[in-house]
Amino acid sequence: MVDWAQIYNPLFFILVIIFLYCCYILYFALTVRRKRIKHEYFPYVSVLVYAKDAGNVIRRRIENLIKQNYPKNKYEIIIYDNASKDETQEICMKYKKKKLIKYLRKKFDRKGPLLDLAIKKLAKGEILLMTDPDVLAEKNWILNIVQPFKDKSVGAVAGTVHCGNYYKGIIPLMRAVEDEWRFVAPVLRDSDTVFSIGANQALRRETWEQTKYGGSLLDDLDIISRIIDKGWKAVGSSATGTEEEVETPGQYWRQRTRWYKVNTADYFGVSKKWKKFLESFPHVIQFFALVLLIVFIISLSITFNYLIWFSIINFVLMNLAMIIAFIKIKTGKAFIPAIPLFLTLDTILFGTTLFWVHIPGRFFHLTKEVWPSLQGRYYHVGSELKKWFFEFEEKVKDYTKI
Repeated sequence: MVDWAQIYNPLFFILVIIFLYCCYILYFALTVRRKRIKHEYFPYVSVLVYAKDAGNVIRRRIENLIKQNYPKNKYEIIIYDNASKDETQEICMKYKKKKLIKYLRKKFDRKGPLLDLAIKKLAKGEILLMTDPDVLAEKNWILNIVQPFKDKSVGAVAGTVHCGNYYKGIIPLMRAVEDEWRFVAPVLRDSDTVFSIGANQALRRETWEQTKYGGSLLDDLDIISRIIDKGWKAVGSSATGTEEEVETPGQYWRQRTRWYKVNTADYFGVSKKWKKFLESFPHVIQFFALVLLIVFIISLSITFNYLIWFSIINFVLMNLAMIIAFIKIKTGKAFIPAIPLFLTLDTILFGTTLFWVHIPGRFFHLTKEVWPSLQGRYYHVGSELKKWFFEFEEKVKDYTKI
């Protein structure tokens, strides 16, 4: 006899919603693919690097950019320094005197307004390429990220971002899984609403002139939403960079208590809301994993066996979706064994941080710093970055002398 009380249990309907989510991300994973890029477009590019107390990584970044496989007379390097208190200015001035970079130093309370100033005062490129000082890029990075701009309807391009210090412990290993899922897999799809992050983001200058970065806390996501609202396409390209991610629970806490203060609904803008909403679904996998974990624990306590098994099926489907995506992007294969940990232990850390920000933090203003330092004197730890993704770098001719 059917026990309708169990069938109509609210937990069952929550699990159905999670099951539908799992079906969607399975579809998402199956649409991921690495694409070959034709190199036939060489616009003038301004590469803009944000620096705040970046003395231990800025030299490495500049040297990496100088060695790019792109015509030397077709790009410029601009460092915009948010009044660093370390040796960032001293290092940059040496490169500026050699006319290898342009340099701007000014104090702002956040990144966006300083970036707008740097573009307005110094940037000459028709393509603006944004990155961070802790990033190392493949030699074809500029070459690959500018190619989609051949299509005059493309206003923004997202490059792929990997975690290069994954070997430093459980926290950065979890960040590596997160980066492959959030900043690699979504980029390698045929979509015109791809969100990009400031570590690897390119804009057509015309789109920046129509929008500007402004003072938004997550300025990189905000500007892409507004660019899409203006009728431009935002697409992805396998232009690859690896960056340093947080390495300790304390660093994670300071980073995420800043991020999670943002109202994500603001980024759906005024047009293509449903498409943006669906594009955001893979990014909230930990939220659904957290709800699933809570339902599973409750089901254990009330011995609803069908709920327990339904929870396990959903968890398997989440893992399967991530595994498929990691196999298709190729660079994620090494992190497949860490996926279950990401969806359990790291999800608990995510949930704890989210709760802190939106419950006690919202009422008692417990997280006030906008740009907290992650490592004392320096903003970045400065760990060595592993570049395993170079194995998948496309071998192309030397374009430096065109």
